[in-house]
Amino acid sequence: MPFNGFASAFIELIWVFSTYFYIITNHTLRRPLPIFKKTFKPSRNGSLLFHLAIPLFEVVRYHVQAVHGTVRSDFFDLLLCLAHSFTCYRLTKTRKFPHQLIMRPTFQTIITIRVLTAVIAFTSASPFWHRATIRILNAFVYPRLLVKSLGVLGILPNYSSTYTASTFVACILAVHDTEILFGPQIFMVMFVCNATLNRWVAVQISQSASKSLRYDVAQVLSSAGFANLKMAQHA
Repeated sequence: MPFNGFASAFIELIWVFSTYFYIITNHTLRRPLPIFKKTFKPSRNGSLLFHLAIPLFEVVRYHVQAVHGTVRSDFFDLLLCLAHSFTCYRLTKTRKFPHQLIMRPTFQTIITIRVLTAVIAFTSASPFWHRATIRILNAFVYPRLLVKSLGVLGILPNYSSTYTASTFVACILAVHDTEILFGPQIFMVMFVCNATLNRWVAVQISQSASKSLRYDVAQVLSSAGFANLKMAQHA
């Protein structure tokens, strides 16, 4: 690897490790996962544990390999991405997030984009697409940094609004980091599509006849996590 390429990879490695270290020690261990509390139960929080551990392993694995040269995706990388995406899907479906009208399609969109890039990276053996798959994981780091910054500045009225805005902006930044052509624009289009689909499913379940085709389709999509029934009242 040329010196400039090595220096770039090393600097990115330091940035990634320092950022993740800060997030884990100052945010994750204190808020979402009270690991040090007696009430903490790994069996009940299994999905969340894997959701946090898998991307950390992916990032470490990739950047350690990148220091020594070009990294291409293998089957294990694809498996890790799919496993992490499944935990994201499960948490998106089961956990209660503030401002569901925005948060749910945001998570659905970033998950979909990451799975697509991982499949492309594996099938094409492209270092570019594999790097993009890893960089999308920044969407799970940036929100914590933004929440901390916006909280200190006191720009938004409450934590829910701060978390929602931070997550949406972080996902766009992460897609931009991938250097995929028109990546942020693709994210925005997919976000609108997911938000529209969520709204349609919620309306169909609340208004359609139980024996209609629309109702059956909506039920299938709802079981897949593509709706929040509380959204029907906003339609």
